[in-house]
Amino acid sequence: MIMLYFGVASIITCILFYSTLMYVCVKALNSYINNKVKQSNYILLCITFFSILLLGEFSLKYIFKMNLSYSEANGGFFYFSPYKQIRLENLKRKYILKQDNLHLKINKPDCRQRFETSEFTYYHTYNHLGLRTSDTVIPPQAFCIIGLGDSFTEGVGVPDDSTWCVLLENELNKYNCFENPARVINAGVYGSDPFYDFIRLKYLLKKIKPDLLILSINTSDIVDVMTRGGFERFQKNSDVVYKSSPWWEFFYSFSFIGRSIAHGVFNIQNTLMTPEQEKVQTELAENMIIKLILNYYNPLSLQYEFEIMVVFQPMLLDLEQNTNHLQKLYNKISKKEIDVIDLHAPFYEHIIQNGDKASSFFWSGDKHLNSSGTLMTAKFLSKEIANMNLVQ
Repeated sequence: MIMLYFGVASIITCILFYSTLMYVCVKALNSYINNKVKQSNYILLCITFFSILLLGEFSLKYIFKMNLSYSEANGGFFYFSPYKQIRLENLKRKYILKQDNLHLKINKPDCRQRFETSEFTYYHTYNHLGLRTSDTVIPPQAFCIIGLGDSFTEGVGVPDDSTWCVLLENELNKYNCFENPARVINAGVYGSDPFYDFIRLKYLLKKIKPDLLILSINTSDIVDVMTRGGFERFQKNSDVVYKSSPWWEFFYSFSFIGRSIAHGVFNIQNTLMTPEQEKVQTELAENMIIKLILNYYNPLSLQYEFEIMVVFQPMLLDLEQNTNHLQKLYNKISKKEIDVIDLHAPFYEHIIQNGDKASSFFWSGDKHLNSSGTLMTAKFLSKEIANMNLVQ
């Protein structure tokens, strides 16, 4: 049960919870019912009731596969709370990875990490800065680009040589988009968001002088800001604290019956909010991201003399339904004299014109881009960068 404090639960948690309740009920029946026949009947009824509940839990998870979390749907055994799992991450980074500044979300330097789902297995190789890029030594006169973002930028779902950052560098140099060679640094980190990205960017600017920053944003970033908050998450003692979860997540985390009731009866969304709450929080998160770009990224670009390009990355569901959940955010930012590229339109047009399916560019279960998706992203970006004529 201690793991629930850290936002981690599994079917074992469910078994322990029901077993505890059943034990308490049986002890109560033994204490308050003196008639042995009634006592035996009630105990049998109690055991039958909890056995049926457990059977229902197992059926919903393993047979019907209903209401699985992202990690569970991809072969993981545990449920991880979007609100509480930061507590476990803080401990891991502080005592295992020996990281002093927990505000700086970065991978362990000079190591390889295995990413495995039911669909793929790839190793990520990190350099001395904890980035999934070969090195950060920029040749003289090279045009330096930093790609900033989350797992879509780091490249979960593709090998080291197939992230969109690597492929973008190849595309730019293949067509000689600049007078000098381009060098693209992959500064994406799994589980990051625009606020974590900003902290990481300030750290990298002490070591790298970019000419262009590409800030990649997708709908998961909005959800992250909704559940994590903005800069207020960064505590003075270097810890990180997210927003509080609803009280009933305790049951939701391990009970699939509880999840079915939450989603089916009360129309709770995956963010653990009602549709009304989610609508309000989405708008708040979008406004926070806009202010972050205008009031923090933009001044930083002026201070360090680099250009900013904000790129909106479509998700699989967006393309399958032709619904652009980032359209409002795109419209708001594009009015602020910031270079913005929305990849939804070129992706969707390519799919229609070539008779492809959106799933051709994504892993169907994991939802990350596959190698075809990262290549398409790189091609679209290189074309947009050339058309925008950022460098003479």
